[in-house]
Amino acid sequence: MLKVLLVQPPYVQVPGRFNQSPPVPPLGIAYLAAYIRHAMAGRAEVRVMDAFSLGWNQERVIAEIAAQ
Repeated sequence: MLKVLLVQPPYVQVPGRFNQSPPVPPLGIAYLAAYIRHAMAGRAEVRVMDAFSLGWNQERVIAEIAAQ
């Protein structure tokens, strides 16, 4: 079975650069996950990791990916 992990990276604001609000929920990767699940029904395991909503930093994301 094919394993797919789609990751929304943590939000990082760079001081002195763009004054942005936090990103919206990762709808793009959610749509992609739904499409893959539908197109490869029973042949792919798809997971979505939203590091921003989990409050994870880059190091935690890397550790979680490595643990897969």
